[in-house]
Amino acid sequence: ACKRHPNVETMLRCTRCGDPICPECMRPAPVGYQCPDCARGNRQEIHRPAQNVTVAAGRGFTLTNIILLILVAMYGLEVAMAGTGALVGGPSVNVLVNLGASVGYACTRSGDLIGIGAGEPWRLFTAIFLHASLIHIAMNGYALWAFGNIVEQELGKTRFLVIFFVGGLFASVASFTFGSPTIPGVGASGAIFAVFG
Repeated sequence: ACKRHPNVETMLRCTRCGDPICPECMRPAPVGYQCPDCARGNRQEIHRPAQNVTVAAGRGFTLTNIILLILVAMYGLEVAMAGTGALVGGPSVNVLVNLGASVGYACTRSGDLIGIGAGEPWRLFTAIFLHASLIHIAMNGYALWAFGNIVEQELGKTRFLVIFFVGGLFASVASFTFGSPTIPGVGASGAIFAVFG
């Protein structure tokens, strides 16, 4: 008989505590049905990452927000070096290369050879923080904001940073290895795809 309704016979039991329950007392659970007491207790234990992320995103400076600020600041520097006309369309290739775009080989006006192949491997890292246009940084920034906070909260700050920087570095290496050595590569897309993964 149901423990709440002793006059109702039942063959059903709560999947959590094992007490008999009638159809009137059954509460749907992730697996089977539970009695009202267990269902009430179970609601308090449910993990809801989406609710936590909105709290985390509004809690001041997360690493995701700091990286976003760095990306915006670097784009501001790019526009400042290229002139205000570059706000939407982005800076010229020369400005990107001067700021550290990932390029295999490039010649300066004085004829000097620069680039990763010319002994500047740091470009694999600095290219992550540069963007080619306003739409480029807007799309990458939105994707990082949307998913970075989730990953940072679920995996922790250290793992998030490792994923972001190692993913970005591997993306730059792949771009350098398989791309044209004279076309510069920029953007945080590789790092953001690593965060997705």
